[in-house]
Amino acid sequence: MRVRPYTPDDAGAIASILNHEIEHGVAHFGTEPTTAEAVRAELAALPPRYPALIAEDDSGVLGFCKSSPWKPRGAYAWSVETTVYVRAGAHGRGVGRALYGELFAALRGLGYRTAIGGITLPNDASVALHEAMGMRPVARLPHMGYKSGAWHDVGYWAVDLNPSMADRAPGAFGD
Repeated sequence: MRVRPYTPDDAGAIASILNHEIEHGVAHFGTEPTTAEAVRAELAALPPRYPALIAEDDSGVLGFCKSSPWKPRGAYAWSVETTVYVRAGAHGRGVGRALYGELFAALRGLGYRTAIGGITLPNDASVALHEAMGMRPVARLPHMGYKSGAWHDVGYWAVDLNPSMADRAPGAFGD
């Protein structure tokens, strides 16, 4: 397995992964299939300081992860939201850990302080992945989405990427 930066050529494979979850799961709250063009546009709109990564092997794309702004207000500049999805049939092979490991290293290097990820609950596998990556539960929002005939809570897990920043103001982003 290889982890590498996303390229626009990966948009079709990402759409396929997302569409499987949209149609058969609850981890993605989309209710209509997405397209490669929509994925490409969403990722192109992210500034370069928000990495997106692909895990692949000889069979193709196994999963992807991305980072995005947590909130638009200036004081949140050092916080980042993370998302990871693994292709159906590729779970349990370390794909999520490989992706998040590379993503968190990149985010640390970029100077982010906190990463936060949301999980549709219940989802024991996703909780286990996030906690294996050092993330801890910080919030649970009840009844946030209705999908597949049921209301679903969303939990948030966070990790302190750069604890050395605790005793100093961050200065300009990336300092």
